Amino acid sequence: MFIRPVKPSDVEPLMDMLLDRDQFDQDGLHHVQKTLTHYFSGQSADLWFSAEHLGLAGIAYCASEMMTNDV
Repeated sequence: MFIRPVKPSDVEPLMDMLLDRDQFDQDGLHHVQKTLTHYFSGQSADLWFSAEHLGLAGIAYCASEMMTNDV
């Protein structure tokens, strides 16, 4: 298994994976898409990683906890 930062070509397989597994409703999928767009703009401090094993195997998302940003 290979873990690396998410790249734009991961977006479609990721969205398909989330849709196929019913992990998010349409609002949740829209939020994921919006968060990824912000990530790729270079203006986000969030981190996205993908795991590959014979294709996309999983995704990890890391963001600061809102209540601890200013601590």
